[in-house]
Amino acid sequence: YKVVDYDDDGTAVYSCYFTDPDDGVSEYSIDLNGNTLSVALSGASFTFEEGADVTISNGTLELYSNDTYNTAALKVSNGTLTLDNVTLVGGPDPLYVETGATLNIIDSTVTSTQYYTIASNNLLSSDAVASSSDIVINIENSRVSALNNTDTVAIYLPVPSTLNISKGSVIEGNRQAVIVRGADANISDSTLISYGLTTGNTDRSSTWSQGNEVPFCTLVVGNKSNTNYKYTSSATLTNTTLVMYTDAATHGDDEIVDLVYLSAVNGYSTTLTYDSDTKGIKYAYGDSTEATGTEVTDIVGTKYYADSSSYVYISSDGGTTVTSYTSTT
Repeated sequence: YKVVDYDDDGTAVYSCYFTDPDDGVSEYSIDLNGNTLSVALSGASFTFEEGADVTISNGTLELYSNDTYNTAALKVSNGTLTLDNVTLVGGPDPLYVETGATLNIIDSTVTSTQYYTIASNNLLSSDAVASSSDIVINIENSRVSALNNTDTVAIYLPVPSTLNISKGSVIEGNRQAVIVRGADANISDSTLISYGLTTGNTDRSSTWSQGNEVPFCTLVVGNKSNTNYKYTSSATLTNTTLVMYTDAATHGDDEIVDLVYLSAVNGYSTTLTYDSDTKGIKYAYGDSTEATGTEVTDIVGTKYYADSSSYVYISSDGGTTVTSYTSTT
């Protein structure tokens, strides 16, 4: 690896770059041995690229950027990063993945100090094929949280990629838990939670903007923009619990709030597949912070409120037909 020293407005900054150098060494292991590593920089603390395969294990990372908006503490590009039994607190955004990245989060906890916990960007041309980014994210028995303010999403993937969440993982945000806007998500034996603290977009009819400026719900799949994010998207849910918290003070008694929002435009398809063990739970806040829940086992057939809204909402704009729900039972 290499340590880079550079000046930013007169301030010396140090970042660690892990690469596959000329000597052929590409695998690195950092065992924190129960200790805490704390770093504050202007920019990413660690960058993993050019074929580097790095495992960080058994300890705590506190990694902060001095930049105030959308700067990742750990950036992975054309490399592999594995967090194994690690507590990572970072930000503004802890983890950023680019083309060729593989990110493994195992038995770990990752918490953001700002808007996103795991994120990418619209890196490809508008007509890129689904395999172009080669981003793979695997999350096992871990908790990924974005709860620092009311307008957060834990996982934001607006680019062709593969997201695998399994083995009792919990993904939680205050606006959305997961947005797959071009990704294929496979979620099993896990829980996605939106705590419903945002007063942001609940309008089903609006064109989606950038970032998580899309409808407020637990899981967003697909796209609703005629100019960007022109990809197919899918989510396969197996024994997955989708949770939404709402309250009349924030959202009104009759405001439509969905657990899952599906949308497709520009001739690209969006697919949701789920099994009979997948369920949705709506929690309604009362006068205190406690909430009472109503559970449903058919996330399509049961209505969310007494009106016409359902747990899963399909939007079909621009003549594109969204592939209907498919029960695997």
